[in-house]
Amino acid sequence: MSAKRSSINRPPTPDVDRNRENQEPALQEIINIKMIESGEKERLKELLRERLIECASVPDPVKAELLQRIRSFLASTAT
Repeated sequence: MSAKRSSINRPPTPDVDRNRENQEPALQEIINIKMIESGEKERLKELLRERLIECASVPDPVKAELLQRIRSFLASTAT
């Protein structure tokens, strides 16, 4: 009997790290990197902190404002 046998009920888990090495970064990762490099991520976090202090919850207008700021940022950095 082999010391390392696979489960009958489930397939083996793929080696995620090995598979990710050869892939391009995901769009979400690219956006995150650009937002960090430009300082926009920190500005948005500060805006969110301010708004949360003001209202102690996240109302729809605040969510909409943050989404609009993210969209504006993405549009301004699109090449």
